[in-house]
Amino acid sequence: PILAPLDASLAAATGHGEAKGERAVHAALLVMLSVICEPGTTHAWRKHVGRLFASAAFLGSLTHRTLEPWARVVNAWLCLETPKAAMGTLLSGKMGYTAGLFASRSAEGRAQEDLLRRISFALWAGEHNQYVGALQGMLLDRLVAAFKFGLNGDAAVRHGVQVKALQCARVLAVRVAAEHLTALWPVVMAELQRVLLSACDEPPQLLLAACQLIDTLLTVLPDEFSSFGWMFVPPPPLIAAASPPSSDFAALLAPLAAQPISLDDARAAGLSHGFGGLLRPSADGRRRPLLGLHSLVDKGELAPFAAHLSAHLARSALQARGSELDSQLLDTLLGCHFLSGGEADRQLDGYIELTAPCTHSLRFQSPATAAAQDAHPCTPLPSTPLTSAAQLTPSTPTGGGARDALQSDSRGTPRQLQLEPNHSGGVGGGVSGGIIDRKGANADLNRAAGGDVHGDGVSRGDGAASSEDGARVNGAQGIDSD
Repeated sequence: PILAPLDASLAAATGHGEAKGERAVHAALLVMLSVICEPGTTHAWRKHVGRLFASAAFLGSLTHRTLEPWARVVNAWLCLETPKAAMGTLLSGKMGYTAGLFASRSAEGRAQEDLLRRISFALWAGEHNQYVGALQGMLLDRLVAAFKFGLNGDAAVRHGVQVKALQCARVLAVRVAAEHLTALWPVVMAELQRVLLSACDEPPQLLLAACQLIDTLLTVLPDEFSSFGWMFVPPPPLIAAASPPSSDFAALLAPLAAQPISLDDARAAGLSHGFGGLLRPSADGRRRPLLGLHSLVDKGELAPFAAHLSAHLARSALQARGSELDSQLLDTLLGCHFLSGGEADRQLDGYIELTAPCTHSLRFQSPATAAAQDAHPCTPLPSTPLTSAAQLTPSTPTGGGARDALQSDSRGTPRQLQLEPNHSGGVGGGVSGGIIDRKGANADLNRAAGGDVHGDGVSRGDGAASSEDGARVNGAQGIDSD
């Protein structure tokens, strides 16, 4: 009775049977988990779980409701062996879709895609650093081989394998500590540069996988990857307009930002996600990725992401809890790799920004309003925009760090510093080429909060000279910034 709904769901995924209800499959998985938790029952479920996971239809049968329980069941099965032995079982080529000795190149490519998806699923279902022992000589070697797959063969086959390889690298960056992946970064950086330098000739799904990896690396590894951020992140429009044009260098995402898709074209393409596919900011200020797309029709859909990535990084640095990672949302995004388009839409329901994005300016938003917006994403956000004097210029430094992310209104209620659309083209947040300036203070921003600014070259109301010891905001609502 437990296995019948699970077998039926796999048969329905291949078109050879009638699917059981999703609720029946979910209930069967919960019963399976309860059996797994009982000691001395390994012999009763080990063989059946291995058979179901090895089915070629396994990944195609996953839904947003069965994804998490299946991950727990499969991880319990893999944990019966050592991490190295479990990964060896996955890499043996005997699970999922397999290609024979005389198979065509397209069949080999399909087998490679299936293998990379299963590796990604095992990594995603496992604990942090669970498969560190299987990196050298196994996982990393297979990933490097996938990047080189079919270099002189069919471009469509090669692109499909490279998409899965970039997605696998994305899961690795989240599930394995950065110090264990030092041998992988040169290969990943070279692959990202190769894809983005020929963005006009690459298929949309490959560009999407590259942007997803960049977005994840900047979110999960801000310290380790920030030194490479200037290569990818274009400057905000205000900074770019004020800076003299240079023919020597342009950020790798800049061509994507310059080719947006129109709203009419997006509607004609029947896009189910919000325009641009950008994620809404976290209500509690934790750091999260920006890109919420899981499929791509036109590469112009990536223009909002490329244009607003710099402002998103600035906003994340200014949040009160910007040093903390929104792990729950990140796991949800990674899980969308194993779902169909419709199921992924259901998984991300409520997280996607529904309004057309544009350049950002600063606004204040109370925590209660942010929480209400998280629960009702379609509700317009009441906000208190700053005066026009607070539109930042490239020469004006911004206030210092996460502590400047909180101000107080006349009632003493803390208000969280966020970003809002600004059709005038101004970008706040102290971003120049993707580099976040955490030092100094902005006079206009602090005057809007009711204080005076001293130091760091910002003129004071009494005309006194500036100080070199850092900015200090005085007054009833003043705060220190380092």
